[in-house]
Amino acid sequence: MGDMYTKYAVKYADAIENNAYNGLYERPSTLALVGDVDNKEVLDLGCGPGIYAQHFVDQGRG
Repeated sequence: MGDMYTKYAVKYADAIENNAYNGLYERPSTLALVGDVDNKEVLDLGCGPGIYAQHFVDQGRG
């Protein structure tokens, strides 16, 4: 299992970063469901390459 992830991790990260479904539907919907995280700790665990974690860091919440 570890080899599979290592081998395909970069391709997977590109696929979810640059496709319309993830960028225009899944990611905005998920972030809307998360809601306000001010003054809260956020853990992005087992969620691919950390796109959500990076979002919160970019917003000054990481």
